[in-house]
Amino acid sequence: MPEKIAEYLKAASEQIRWKRARPVLISELQTHLIEQKDAYIAQGMDEMAAEAEALRQMGDPITVGQELDRVHRPVPQWGFLILTGLLALAGGVLRILLSNGPGTYAPAKTLACILLGFACLLGGYFLDYTIMGRYAEFVYWGAILIGVGTLILSPCVNGVYYYAGYVVILFPVVYAMLIYSLRGKGWAGLVLAVAGGIPLMIIAMLTPSVLGVFLLFITAFILLLTAIWKHMFNVRKGLAAGFVIGLAVVGTTLFLLSHWQGIHNRVMVALHPALDAYNGGYQASVILKTLSGAELWGEGILRGTHAGSAYWKVMPGAERDFLLTTLIHYFGWIPFLLLCGALLGLLIWVASKCHRQANALARMVAMSIVLTIGIQITFSILRNLGFVLVNSTCPFVAGNLHSVLDMALMGLLLSVFRQEGIPADTFASEKHKLVSWHNGNLVIALNRRNQAQ
Repeated sequence: MPEKIAEYLKAASEQIRWKRARPVLISELQTHLIEQKDAYIAQGMDEMAAEAEALRQMGDPITVGQELDRVHRPVPQWGFLILTGLLALAGGVLRILLSNGPGTYAPAKTLACILLGFACLLGGYFLDYTIMGRYAEFVYWGAILIGVGTLILSPCVNGVYYYAGYVVILFPVVYAMLIYSLRGKGWAGLVLAVAGGIPLMIIAMLTPSVLGVFLLFITAFILLLTAIWKHMFNVRKGLAAGFVIGLAVVGTTLFLLSHWQGIHNRVMVALHPALDAYNGGYQASVILKTLSGAELWGEGILRGTHAGSAYWKVMPGAERDFLLTTLIHYFGWIPFLLLCGALLGLLIWVASKCHRQANALARMVAMSIVLTIGIQITFSILRNLGFVLVNSTCPFVAGNLHSVLDMALMGLLLSVFRQEGIPADTFASEKHKLVSWHNGNLVIALNRRNQAQ
């Protein structure tokens, strides 16, 4: 690189305080200087004159560096952090207030999970998520090894491999990384992306985790269609979308046919708990009787066959999986609606911000996390209202290991939002350059949503 250009870049880089952004911005600046110098040489200038003219046109390096520093800074996500933290604290307080003594509840465990959850939230927030994108293949194979390891080493409780159930919650993010690693590889990349979801799905089915299977299937389907629509694979959109939709229909049909009896029974009991009121429909039956005696504000009563019984004796998991039902029973519908409103408000808020991510890696990661959290919120609310179809714990407020994982995912999502001022893709289009020439003048992009993605 010419000495004067090197000196110019050094002076400009000293003005950029965000270390993560500095190499990307300086590389972009260097490219434009050299391109402009080459353009002047093509017009007939000698090399030294062309270099001097390119530097003159670019302007004072201090000013350019300061402008880049002003535009490209970390974007704090205080609102998301505060709301997530308040939800976690609210869940911890509720579990303490609604506890029924040491025989059924462990306050120290909940406190430890909340503290660990906050550590994971902040750890994910300050994590450079693009590192995971650069090593997506290692993330993918590492997830498979961990998943297989938990199937081998995890205790099996009621036919479920306990620890594997936590691992599969992270598979949608892993799959998003896989799709990103295969971008630009045409039909081969698309086929590999589809095939790469099979080992993850097998692990989820062997766990077995209905929630994990559903999360992975829905998330993978939406991510693949999004990647096709955004030309990540460089294939014909209509044909590729038809290919993915066709595979999804075939896969769903085969799954339904092979598991029809179990799925049919699960759905019928979820819709009509009285059909199996003392086995699979027991929890739903108790929930419906509890809700029928709930008040708008204040403690309700149990109705039906459980009238006069102690709530803690008839509702298993009252302070964990069915914490929202317990909240309704002891405090009424209004606190429940306020808590659900906060959860759904947070979900809509992050979803709207996710929609604006132009960077391919940011978009894939953000979508996978929003879908993971959103599906869990939906099924947990339905479950606590008596529609027990999928076993899902309410994110953030449950005060257990699921909350820790969800807070880690939220931290990773906020890391994406925090670093949205930095392009992570190598396939930047010319019209979206951070620094560009227009009619002979330097233009620095000010709109983060239109940066090189």
